[in-house]
Amino acid sequence: MEEFVKFLQAWKELVGAVIGVFGSLWVAVIVAASARRAEERGAAVMLVADLFGVCSSVDTIKQMAREKGVKVEDLNYFMVEKLTHIRPVLSPLFDSSFLRVVNCDKSLGSYLSLFQGLMRSVEPVYLRLADDLYLIAKGQKPDRGIELINADVATVCNAYIKAADYAEFAIYFLERAVISRSPKLYKLRRRIFRNEKEKKAEHVLKNLYGF
Repeated sequence: MEEFVKFLQAWKELVGAVIGVFGSLWVAVIVAASARRAEERGAAVMLVADLFGVCSSVDTIKQMAREKGVKVEDLNYFMVEKLTHIRPVLSPLFDSSFLRVVNCDKSLGSYLSLFQGLMRSVEPVYLRLADDLYLIAKGQKPDRGIELINADVATVCNAYIKAADYAEFAIYFLERAVISRSPKLYKLRRRIFRNEKEKKAEHVLKNLYGF
């Protein structure tokens, strides 16, 4: 009987140790998940600020054009001229924030990637164009011909308008799939039922990627 009691005591201690180890691991997993979630939400908030800056700038220029009655054929030059004053500049932390949330949601990742790609590709075109417009404003003749300048004007305008559209969708998904207190519930709801905004977002991606 005494040996049986010792056996039970040994097993009790072993089971207690095992439970303690698993308990510690579980706590560590919860803490790590909470930390990751906090980092993702912080990154998402920073991204929203950058994305909103682009949307706001483009919307402001469009509103100014309407108020001033700018003709359609003059709209591109008007937008580029105004961008020299209110052009949004992305935060130095944009890329690192992008990497933290890009895999949180497929649609979110697609729109963030589209936005990032456009902003990167248009930057050298804008800088080149800004130099030309500066010379023209001073009454000097740029080294490049007017046809090349016009092509860059159209490229910059189209890029910023598209970037603002992509940013709007990215903000929508960031707020719901990352910043929200219940992103899993949101994703579950979206699998079952998509609202008009989400249907439009999916339609845009299908037209772009062909799937």
